[in-house]
Amino acid sequence: MPEGLRGRLLGGRFRVEERVGAGGMGVVHRARDERADQLVALKRLHRGVSRARFEREVEAIARLAHPRVVAYVAHGVDEEGHPWIATECLEGVTLEDALRERRLAPRDALPLGRGVAEALAHAHARRVVHRDLKPANLFLPGGDPAAVRVLDFGVARLEDAVRLTEAGATVGTPGYMAPEQARGDDRVGPAADLYGLGCVLWECLLGRPPFGGSHAIAVLAKVLLEELPSIADRAPGLPPALAALVNALLAKDPARRPASADEVAARLAAIDAGALQEVPADLAESTEALTTDERRLVAVVLLRAPTPGPEDATLPAPRDDDDPALEAVARRHGARVERLADGSAVLHVSGSGVATDLAAAAARCALALAERWPERALALATGRREGTRGLPVGGALDRAASLIDAPREAGVPMDEVSASLVEARFVVTPGAPPRLRAERHRPTTIRPVAGRSTPCVGRERELAWLRDAVTETHRRRRPSAALVVGPAGLGKSRLAHELARALRDEGIRCVWAAAHPLGADVPFGLAAALLRASLEGEGDDEESALAHLPRWLEAHAPGAPAAFGRGLRALLRPDEAAPDPTRRGDLVRHAFHGWVDAELARG
Repeated sequence: MPEGLRGRLLGGRFRVEERVGAGGMGVVHRARDERADQLVALKRLHRGVSRARFEREVEAIARLAHPRVVAYVAHGVDEEGHPWIATECLEGVTLEDALRERRLAPRDALPLGRGVAEALAHAHARRVVHRDLKPANLFLPGGDPAAVRVLDFGVARLEDAVRLTEAGATVGTPGYMAPEQARGDDRVGPAADLYGLGCVLWECLLGRPPFGGSHAIAVLAKVLLEELPSIADRAPGLPPALAALVNALLAKDPARRPASADEVAARLAAIDAGALQEVPADLAESTEALTTDERRLVAVVLLRAPTPGPEDATLPAPRDDDDPALEAVARRHGARVERLADGSAVLHVSGSGVATDLAAAAARCALALAERWPERALALATGRREGTRGLPVGGALDRAASLIDAPREAGVPMDEVSASLVEARFVVTPGAPPRLRAERHRPTTIRPVAGRSTPCVGRERELAWLRDAVTETHRRRRPSAALVVGPAGLGKSRLAHELARALRDEGIRCVWAAAHPLGADVPFGLAAALLRASLEGEGDDEESALAHLPRWLEAHAPGAPAAFGRGLRALLRPDEAAPDPTRRGDLVRHAFHGWVDAELARG
């Protein structure tokens, strides 16, 4: 803002005095209204701000006349083309400033919440939805929470006006957005403001917002995916009526929130302020889960929007036109997908099963995304948290978000937890961060300890039994199967490795492959892994197997019908198979049987 603005007269009546603040849309000065001889707050917008959006803000605030809403005075455009708006001048602090000093006592949070609810009821009755309710937009005249005023209708929506924001726009502040805003839904109504009020009350009572993080993508994803505990668990001394109201305001489903701001104001008014107790600091500041009933693992893949979102958070963010393709990748790898308002996506695989299997499913998903959208940034992280409520994505999301800005190099950046879980099955390039490169479709050698190979001890009986089973199979010339079960880390893979090595030493050809139990393609996963492992290329990946398939067909099945080759290719690359599951199943099954016959004929 130029220094020369001080002392200028705007609109023929407002003499600019000192600068008092700035935001993303403009700069705020204190000015004197020479016509009314009173001070006003004059916001002068940046030149690039949409004129239509400025007119919408003016129309929104001009509709409102309520003691809990900052009062509109006038608006105009200066000679340099900058729109400006004048509102009443207030002396005090924002709620954001007050919360930096301390949490509000419940006896102060109660009248503040009631005042905001009354302001929202007034706005909603006039079809104005604020859409960015947060502590920075709540002003405390004289520092008094009971005198709260609602500020800044710069991203407000008029329900009876033509929409300015397209579907998929990022409107609001991530930590205070309702889930429908975080998802970029076409219509965001009064229920979103009630959710914002719930976030404000949570922060007033506990001293921190319900969802936090250092990266906007992670915060948006938490809003969508993480279920908050009851505020009563964090603040046991709260009256049940207040705890129930805050919980209801923060419901993910708008239909489960209170029906109106009037209802919220009435429920707050009915709470006995004399029964309110201070929230103990040790409880309010606790970030640990409150139950140890279940340990769940989650692996998260973040896929950034095609291009960075615009600086103006009220403008449309880019949306991906490939939703069906994204959903298909997620289904194939047993993942769930959530789209964020900025065009990014979060894919997550969760469960209480084997950690390596879950991380491997997420790694396959990440590689498929990288192949489909090579121009977009990706990151993978895995985490575990105690708790039974919602999906435990918090820590993994924060780590993935911290990696998504890593320099663009070959491979998907991943956290150390994910790298340690998948390195036996995938090609991982060490570094800071490690990078996921490709899947190994053949068994890796046993990793040495201190540079030396380690002997297999304590499994002699099981190994002898398996070798006897193979010998008996050869003698009887009939196929058989052996099932080895046990918890993760017991040594099942090492046992299989030792068996394969022993058989090769005896001159027996051994094809060893692994398949994961997660994902939509489980019925053919092991068959595909066996086929990849048997094709005699040097590479471990799908492309190498596909490149060697024609040579294998020419050498070992020269007279086979074309459907045989199509079936084997469909086994290696399911996306290219017939869309009808029955037709695909028949094609792949016949091809796999033919492949087994051809391999047996090789001797």
